[in-house]
Amino acid sequence: MRWAEERYGREYDLEIFMIVAVPDFNFGAMENKGLNIFNTTALLASPDTATDAAYDRVLRVVAHEYFHNWSGNRVTCREWFQLSLKEGFTVFRDSQFSGDLSSRAVKRVEDVQTLRLLQFPEDAGPLAHPVRPEQYSAINNFYSPTVYNKGAEVVRMMHTSLGERKFRRGTDQYFETFDGSAATTEDFVRCMEDASGTDLQQFRRWYTQSGTPELTVQESRFNGHVDLQIKQTCPPTPGQPIKKPFHVPVALGIVDSHGREVLGVEGRANGYRVELDTAIAHDNPNRDGTVVLSVTQPVSHVRFKGVPAGAAISFLRGFSAPVNVTYERTAETLTHLAVKDTDGFARCDAARTLFDLALADDEADTSTVLDLAATLVEQAKQAPDDGETKALICAALHVPSPLETLRLRKGTDIFAIRDRTNTLMRAMASRLRDDWRELVEANSPPGAYVHTKEASARRTLRATAMKFLRIGTPRSEVGELSDWLVRCLREADNLTDRSMALQQLIELEGIDDRGRRNLLEDLYREWKHEELVLLQWFRLQGACTRPGGLQRVERLRNHEGFKAENPNFARALYGGLILQDVSAYHDPSGAGYRYVADRTLDYDKENGHIASLLMTEMSKWNDIDSRRQELIVGELRRVRSLATSKEVIDKVDRSLENAPDAWG
Repeated sequence: MRWAEERYGREYDLEIFMIVAVPDFNFGAMENKGLNIFNTTALLASPDTATDAAYDRVLRVVAHEYFHNWSGNRVTCREWFQLSLKEGFTVFRDSQFSGDLSSRAVKRVEDVQTLRLLQFPEDAGPLAHPVRPEQYSAINNFYSPTVYNKGAEVVRMMHTSLGERKFRRGTDQYFETFDGSAATTEDFVRCMEDASGTDLQQFRRWYTQSGTPELTVQESRFNGHVDLQIKQTCPPTPGQPIKKPFHVPVALGIVDSHGREVLGVEGRANGYRVELDTAIAHDNPNRDGTVVLSVTQPVSHVRFKGVPAGAAISFLRGFSAPVNVTYERTAETLTHLAVKDTDGFARCDAARTLFDLALADDEADTSTVLDLAATLVEQAKQAPDDGETKALICAALHVPSPLETLRLRKGTDIFAIRDRTNTLMRAMASRLRDDWRELVEANSPPGAYVHTKEASARRTLRATAMKFLRIGTPRSEVGELSDWLVRCLREADNLTDRSMALQQLIELEGIDDRGRRNLLEDLYREWKHEELVLLQWFRLQGACTRPGGLQRVERLRNHEGFKAENPNFARALYGGLILQDVSAYHDPSGAGYRYVADRTLDYDKENGHIASLLMTEMSKWNDIDSRRQELIVGELRRVRSLATSKEVIDKVDRSLENAPDAWG
């Protein structure tokens, strides 16, 4: 409440803030004037029943629903097509709030990872739709990553382009003008224009055009000058074969060989006098080392004069626009940015690009990324407990999942990606084995559990090190590691540490499976009275990547503790299978797709929303290799012939719109 008053000037207007916690709920929460309804997973938390991530989610969701009092209730939407007016704006504000209370850089990395994993594939597939849809068959299907997450990015771009002061003037005008009435996204943008004196006519295309724009950057250097050519395109999407250029705010900096800023106010403070030669409108809105370019043309050029030798371009800082970027840079440049960039997101993104290159094919050179991992681990050993540095290093050490890599290399055999990913992780685990052990020991819990950003960052680093320690343990030492993990599990005083140890025990190869199952059943009996703990118990097992995933999930589906009618249990168990267990879900026989289609039909009878949710990954069938595409399309057509809920029928119809008739 204080944050909303100070950051946006919005006071709460009632004498009481009433809440209800519901264990069986399709959504995380729902705002109502004076009475907010929360899923128990998004409201209840204690050290024994919530992980660090769950605590953070409670904080974010409660904030989100509270912020809706103004953006959703006092100012509401004219009709359903304007859904992102309240949801996109409010997601942006809850993201700001979470970042201010913990780490803006870490929060930004997390938000972009969600965007790339969930929204970009939606934009690239048959379910693509604009942030402001023009039509719908089942409105529940438009509570989507595009409306929420991309909608938040659209608001963020205005904030980036205008700067904090002008953006605040725009929101003040919006709330004051439309208080007590219904508004549109057009009204919101117009308030931003009026308050800032900025023309956002072209920017409005972000609301009406679907798809993820693609920026292709070419860099050339001569005599201390750096030239950038920036081309923008946007692939065709359903109903929109041709796209007009977007207004793309591109935030960039230049980092010298020592990791110091070269551009803007900070660059001048560091003794640099770099001149920008460009027709592109640009600004240094926050008076720091970042310049924001307003890229509006299909092809744009910018020249930086007087750039010091060895300096690197830090492109799309803070992920200033929801775009894909193709920018060929040397491994040396990317390593420099990954280690020394002052922008936390750009640093992690440079590391991610190096991982992507290492996973490109079997012949790719992995030596650079292994050297980078060693450097980052060394930094982690020296990192302060400031609640940010350790968490950012963990983010930079994140090896993209096979699903993340598949999105970049559509049509590739996902098993080949899985194998390359496992090989790289084993190499990282083996080369740095002693270092991982040292990080586990150095970041062990210093005392009783507290949920602070500093303690959470320590636990995140410990979990990362624990995973690589498990991967790198030779078979002869598996028993010793298993005993140690069991001790960690038993001695932990909180769910975060218990989950860390349990996840590695579940994934550990080479131990007696009967003993592992006995341990899991002991935990079930100990915690079955706590539904939130039980959900984590199912979630970790559903996401297990050891062989036999379908059989394991089916056994859990029939377990006495599984509440099939509860949406939280469905998301916990089946979500892990679909998004984590590549071997089971993408089995070449099609058994994984068939299993999920069967579960979809089960829920179709009682809960069309959850049934539709289970089909989301299948809707991205055009990402996968052609052999699996045919299997998925066959299952989609089977579901379509038997489904009765409006949500499932709508999603399947849109998913199959361009599928070959010969399949299925």
